Amino acid sequence: DVMSETFSGPFGVISVIIAFAVIFLTIINAVELYVRKRKERMPGLERKIHAIQFWCGLMVSLSFLEAFWGYFTGIDSIIKAGTSDPKVILSLIADSLRLIIFSLSFFSVFMIVWYVLWSKYRKLLGKNVLT
Repeated sequence: DVMSETFSGPFGVISVIIAFAVIFLTIINAVELYVRKRKERMPGLERKIHAIQFWCGLMVSLSFLEAFWGYFTGIDSIIKAGTSDPKVILSLIADSLRLIIFSLSFFSVFMIVWYVLWSKYRKLLGKNVLT
């Protein structure tokens, strides 16, 4: 199964947990900004909005660590097995890149979401979005 192989390393599992945490943070912030629609300064909300950015960045970093972990363990296995089959090597590279592609895609989407939430928060405070 492709998904279980992609997220099975030590950093892949952590990345998936972080992805769920980011989704949870996004829902909490969106409810706070769009459903409750409070006009006064919301204590801690700015920090929660920026937490989305932090955790997404960490997830991307961990995906690169996972790729290098996969390269290290895969190359070590190839050396011990004494094979140089190109299919095995290309499979190793493809497996290592799946998590990076997933996390970069996730990061891109949630940076747009972060910007939308940040803009809404700044507008509620009566501040310019770009400053």
